[in-house]
Amino acid sequence: MGILINERCEMALPVGDTAPINFTISGDGISLSEGDMLLFAISDPATGAEVLRKQVEIVGGVADLRLTNADTRDLAPGEYAWNARIVTDPELDEDGLIVCEDDADEVVSILSAPARFVLTEVTARV
Repeated sequence: MGILINERCEMALPVGDTAPINFTISGDGISLSEGDMLLFAISDPATGAEVLRKQVEIVGGVADLRLTNADTRDLAPGEYAWNARIVTDPELDEDGLIVCEDDADEVVSILSAPARFVLTEVTARV
């Protein structure tokens, strides 16, 4: 089935499915350079705690993100929230995760507020 995205940027995905999510970044207000990153996160709307965090380099204005089976197979079906942020000129910590440490780092949210992300139940988990 794969991921479904509606006009309100709400996403739905069966637990454990793999899915490409491609972000095309264009428009005024941000200047992209080599090494800029997209940070994608899914959180529990009740607590705000991140349950999934992925990052990918933006190449030619496109961020090709891929959700894997391991990303969602252990999450409970239900409603979550997602958002994505562009980080220009990021530094990476010792684990390779994005950190912002200087004034050259710009952080721009893709959405003005997190959107709904629904994980649907499946009858056969792998």
